[in-house]
Amino acid sequence: MDYRSARIILSLPKIEFANLRRDFYCENNLFFKPFLPIQSCLLPEIDFHKDKLMQEISNHETENGFKFYVFLTNETDKIIGSLEFSNIVKGPFRSCNFGYLLDEKFQGNGYMEESIRRAIDFLFLEKKLHRIQAAIMPNNSKSIRLIEKIGFQKIGLAPNYLNINGVWADHFLYQLISPELF
Repeated sequence: MDYRSARIILSLPKIEFANLRRDFYCENNLFFKPFLPIQSCLLPEIDFHKDKLMQEISNHETENGFKFYVFLTNETDKIIGSLEFSNIVKGPFRSCNFGYLLDEKFQGNGYMEESIRRAIDFLFLEKKLHRIQAAIMPNNSKSIRLIEKIGFQKIGLAPNYLNINGVWADHFLYQLISPELF
């Protein structure tokens, strides 16, 4: 199933995205590197990307996580971004973690804001989550501006929060609470 807005399509993972996924990560390898853990997601082997897609599909089916690939409505043969909602906890907590990536060539056009707003609707209205939490490195000013524009509130600094490129990095923690009381 796809979720649309004016200029973008959010698509749940499909095995047939393997080549597109590989291209997205490999073409942006240097751009993404300062913000990602040391990962093999940037590897060019197609089987690796098929395996990752299978894992993402499984997470969706079990509702342990939701990964969306971002396409332009007029260019559905190129992934321009991804949004990942992970560590979904149900029960009284009803929360998840959130991360996103946007192709370097598509930065500054509002595509990620539009994508995040559409995905938030899905999580709050359809999946009835209460809180979405994002962790952002203090030096990532573009991402901080974006998340604050959307309405996420800073809740603190987490020292040595994630291992990024072999170094434990501080992150600001942000949250967005659903306006609905479930």
